[in-house]
Amino acid sequence: MHRRLKALRPLLQATVLSAIVLAGADVLLLALRNWPGSGLAKLLEDGYLSAAIGLVLLAIVLVLARRLSRALDAAESAARQQQQVFDALEAGLVLFDASGRIVFCNQHFLRSYASLGAAALPGASYEQLIRAVVDHGLAPDASGDEEAWLARRLADFGRKSTVLMRRMPDGSSRRIAELRLPDGGVLAHIVDVSEMVAKEEAIQAARRDAEQAQQEAARSRQRLEDAIEALPAGFELYDADDRLMMVNGMNVQMYPQLADLGDQQPTFEQVVRTNAERGGLPFLATPEALSAWVERRSNERRSPSEVAIHQIAESRWIRIYERRTRDGGLVAIRLDISELMQREQELNVLNARLAQLNKELSVLSQTDALTGLANRRAFDQRLAEEVSRAARHAVPVSLLVVDIDHFKAYNDHYGHPAGDVCLRQVAAVLRECAGRPTDLVARVGGEEFAVLLPHQDSAEALQVAERCLRGVEAAAIAHAGSPVAPHLTLSVGVAQSTSSGRDAAALLAAADAALYLAKREGRRRVALAAPE
Repeated sequence: MHRRLKALRPLLQATVLSAIVLAGADVLLLALRNWPGSGLAKLLEDGYLSAAIGLVLLAIVLVLARRLSRALDAAESAARQQQQVFDALEAGLVLFDASGRIVFCNQHFLRSYASLGAAALPGASYEQLIRAVVDHGLAPDASGDEEAWLARRLADFGRKSTVLMRRMPDGSSRRIAELRLPDGGVLAHIVDVSEMVAKEEAIQAARRDAEQAQQEAARSRQRLEDAIEALPAGFELYDADDRLMMVNGMNVQMYPQLADLGDQQPTFEQVVRTNAERGGLPFLATPEALSAWVERRSNERRSPSEVAIHQIAESRWIRIYERRTRDGGLVAIRLDISELMQREQELNVLNARLAQLNKELSVLSQTDALTGLANRRAFDQRLAEEVSRAARHAVPVSLLVVDIDHFKAYNDHYGHPAGDVCLRQVAAVLRECAGRPTDLVARVGGEEFAVLLPHQDSAEALQVAERCLRGVEAAAIAHAGSPVAPHLTLSVGVAQSTSSGRDAAALLAAADAALYLAKREGRRRVALAAPE
């Protein structure tokens, strides 16, 4: 329509221009012929009146032309607005005339069928359009039977209004309505209904899913009921009002005196009180005890723990698993654990005995069996701890390494049983000489001992070492095989460690070195390790 109106404007302009030219030429010729002119009669006689009438008519033509131009402007504006409205629609519009040719289409149609080229532009026929649609694969329903499909569409076009749904190759769906107009033309209305189709398909799928879900829910409920019935434990289900809704067979076996309550939907309190009346809770001997029990259990059920164990008789215990459901109800699983509790009590006794044995074994594992002193394992552990503590707190720790002089000769002369008695005697002397609770006396070898002195420097350690030497000699243990003395003697090496000094291994090595020094100097003496 807009194009037709624009085509009228050049014609109007040409008509006005022609009228002006003709009127001007007529006046010009008249003036040239009668110049300089004469009277009125002469003017009338020579055609001046005709020229005047022509000018009047020209003026009328100009006025009419101006009004027509304004009407054309208004019509073009209306046509543009109409085109803009049609182009703004989220639907394709195409108008065919009575002969089946496109006379109008909006931008949505042009965009949707841009791939069809001239076949989708004004002037193209309906047949050209649908053939192009088929050729470009835009009519999947025509696949394999293209000519028959085209024949049916051509036969129906313009004879009746039709509406069809078409699934496009890209998966979208379009609703195409061809409406017959009174003048024989056809208005085609094309709308993308993919979202609507998707929703309908989703609704259908949801309906099918709902039906399947209902069937599956029924099957699941049956399976759940079968599973609950097969549980080797009592099962109870209470609703949000704390009424008993369901129990299984095992629960009835556990509480046979309550078998008739399953169909009455009693509250939990009614269940407990009925159980007490029928002898199921013999430990609740008074009404006050029963009320207190009911109140305590009701409070527990408001915020149930994962597991609770209740003694419901002298030798009967029940383990209860209670859990609130999302609708405010409660599920309870009950297990009779009376036998398990008895075994647990027996096991507790055994565990206590085992703990005592482990404690004794730990002591034995760190004790020298012959002398009763700490063994090498206990000594090494304690030495590392004390040296580390001395380093942290900047306090001294001293170590004595003690060796019985010529002990092999003692064993060879007196025999090993006598040698064992000798070792026990020396151990007793050393334990007495290092008498502080923090001191540690250990047997670290055959005839070698160690004395660990926390918080004592080398001077104090030398005093302890001298006491050890004097104590053994005072015992007067005969040693006929010793070249040093007729009785048993000791050699002692002394070393000290502080915060910035030796570690455990270095402290032990220093004390050993001092011991060897004492032996080289003739034995029966104390030697001090070199300072750190």
